Amino acid sequence: MYRLVLLLLACSLGVMARDSAHAAMTRDDDMLAAIASAPPGFSLDRGFSPGRSFGAADRLLDGPAIPKQIAQLTNDNFNQMYRQVGVLWSKTPGTQNVPRRIPLTHDQRWSFWLYFGNKGDQAADGMTFTLQNAADGTDAIAMSGSGQSLGVWGGDTNASGDTTYMSQIALQKSWTLEFDTHVNNVVNSVSQANYFDYESVPSQGPHIASNYPAEKSTYQIFGSWGHYYFGLKHLQPKRMTNPSNGRWHHVTMDWHKDKSQMTYAFNDRDPHTGQAITPEVQDTVPIDLTKLGTTSRPATSAVWGLTGATSARGENNLAVVDQEPGQMRFDVEQETQVVTKDGQYQTIHEGDKIPGDADVRYHFQAAGQPDGFRASNTTAVVLGTSPVLKLLAGSVRQSGQVTSLYDFNAAELAAPPMSHAIGQDVFTKDQPSLETELHAKGQSPEEDTYVAPQTAIYYGENHYVAVKSVGYYLKRKLNLQLEKLGTPTAAVAPQVDAEIEGRLSNNGRTIQPDAMKDSKLTFSVNGKAYTFTQLAGAWTGTDGHFKLRVPAAALKQGKNALTISATNRDDVAPDLTIPIIQLSGDLVFSAVSPETGFSGHLTGKQQLITRDDEWQLRVRDERAGENRWKLQASLAAPLRDEQGRPLQGDMIYQAEHEQKVIGTDPVVIYEQQTHGLGEETDVIRDWHKNTGMLIRVNGGATAGQYEGELRWQLADAP
Repeated sequence: MYRLVLLLLACSLGVMARDSAHAAMTRDDDMLAAIASAPPGFSLDRGFSPGRSFGAADRLLDGPAIPKQIAQLTNDNFNQMYRQVGVLWSKTPGTQNVPRRIPLTHDQRWSFWLYFGNKGDQAADGMTFTLQNAADGTDAIAMSGSGQSLGVWGGDTNASGDTTYMSQIALQKSWTLEFDTHVNNVVNSVSQANYFDYESVPSQGPHIASNYPAEKSTYQIFGSWGHYYFGLKHLQPKRMTNPSNGRWHHVTMDWHKDKSQMTYAFNDRDPHTGQAITPEVQDTVPIDLTKLGTTSRPATSAVWGLTGATSARGENNLAVVDQEPGQMRFDVEQETQVVTKDGQYQTIHEGDKIPGDADVRYHFQAAGQPDGFRASNTTAVVLGTSPVLKLLAGSVRQSGQVTSLYDFNAAELAAPPMSHAIGQDVFTKDQPSLETELHAKGQSPEEDTYVAPQTAIYYGENHYVAVKSVGYYLKRKLNLQLEKLGTPTAAVAPQVDAEIEGRLSNNGRTIQPDAMKDSKLTFSVNGKAYTFTQLAGAWTGTDGHFKLRVPAAALKQGKNALTISATNRDDVAPDLTIPIIQLSGDLVFSAVSPETGFSGHLTGKQQLITRDDEWQLRVRDERAGENRWKLQASLAAPLRDEQGRPLQGDMIYQAEHEQKVIGTDPVVIYEQQTHGLGEETDVIRDWHKNTGMLIRVNGGATAGQYEGELRWQLADAP
């Protein structure tokens, strides 16, 4: 009884560990980054079967826009006491585990993306592309298939076994192309499964190679009976740079039936744009189909799939499938256009540069070739656009139809990717085409910005097609602004150059250094053109500040005008005109009202009559150094009415605690100490209603209009 309880407890722990692999994982930043950056691909839940091996972490994950599009084969954030083996086999859609065999009597193509984590030299162990006809179908896996076995090779765990034993515990009737991230070449690794990569090329680092897991000739035996350990014979091994670098890697596989050969290309697409690039590794490998069938009956079809494994080390092994045999075939078209100023549509080609605020139109079309079956449950997807584009409108329709199947709403347009399940059969013989149209507007980037190809996707249980636009550049669009730093007006003494500081900005923001290189300034002084060099121009720092020196010879006494113009490619700033005053070296009135007045209503009593609002009185000291001056006032002609009768009263200057009568002799009403060249003083700025120049009338004053002459005088003050 005691013994039975222990057995039940052990089984219960095993089930708990399996569940925890799927439901109790802690945060894994690498996994999150991989999912967020996953390229588009099939939704895998109906046509593929994850394995069900004990301790595995294989499952299907949602991608950024398509559900169940990522196959997780291993999870690096999983308890490594369970050395993982994950598999993904093709199955018949709608069944639980009925194998789906791909005909090998026709040329076929597979393409998929693989992700190997980001652990670099610490990663282990890799993934495989495998064809198999094992009796276990979608449950097929090598015994002891973790670590260097990768789920397909025989597990090196029996020190008394031989190559026959190794072939028997491997994945039967199979051919495998491995993408091995970890070198296993420890000599005398008896029962440690750590010497498969003993050969020259595989021992040097991560590699790609193939062979038949269930063949005795695939293995090399070392050591002696009871102390045997095994190596793997790699067919046509090729080195690859370590793929555990936090990036997705695309693989294309082509089966050539006439020659019974498989061609593969590794790293043949850019993970950011999806555009084709020169493959890092490529090769063509012959496949003996008798190894997948029998000598008398070579295989004519096979289940295909991907496997991955970890050991004491690990990695996040993920896969996205974007093409496989048996899917509906499509012809695709795209057109990307910019709306010109006259309202015409102009085609954009890859790499073109268009205005940063341009209106852009995308048109995607996919025409299916149904071959007798319907494409049901189609979902239309538009992947995320560039942040320098704003989507204005978008729709999905059957080609040639006026009414759309769906119009994306404002909320969807504001937060792509966008997805809509079409509630009717499409890609039929009568209506073989779907199209998506988008309208977008450039958001005036501050530097030239590449807009990656945009993608429209149509997918369902038996079809998948991605239509990509071209990529192009939005040219930077700047709102150039010029400003003078310091006082708005510059004042200089005679024979002295005017020093000017200014700033060129993008509507107040600093222009990016790369864009700043194209900024050009031109100048004119009193209508005569000058270059930046002629004015001793210099940029100070990288924030658009500049200095100029306008030579005294270019200035005249009094008012001058410096006009600055700025351009940056097609962008033009409003001209900035800076007044420059060349001073005379005198103490002068800069503003005096030619006519001033007082007005009020008599009350029959003595009272003060206040000034009108139009009074102006400003003094500018154009002398060098610090100086004192006095302002004096006197009546050159007394106040008289139209009949020549004098006013019964006096003009006075009223300070806060002092009152002075203004008569025919000059009276000091203001004194000032100046500290800088061209300093200007507004004398009446601080006068209030009952201070400053006023009229004091007697109680017997007669109402009327009086005129007189007020004289202002400036004098040096010791």
